[in-house]
Amino acid sequence: MSVTVGSGNVFADIGMPHPEEVLAKAELVRAIATVIARKKMPPATVARIVGLPPPELSDLLDGNTLGFSRDQLTEFLYRIA
Repeated sequence: MSVTVGSGNVFADIGMPHPEEVLAKAELVRAIATVIARKKMPPATVARIVGLPPPELSDLLDGNTLGFSRDQLTEFLYRIA
């Protein structure tokens, strides 16, 4: 069995373009999801606070960050924190 040591950024390891950006967004989404869970916030409330339709919030929390900047995600986190 061989083991390949990762770089610490799975997105770089699999060859995605702009892996640092993708990792930063993934970490922000994880932080948003953690706050939502910790505060037991209903999805409709979160969607209203961040200004997204509930289906878009759901997609975002599922990891679809396409169309969102790091600044937007940081703002979402700030609003719900």
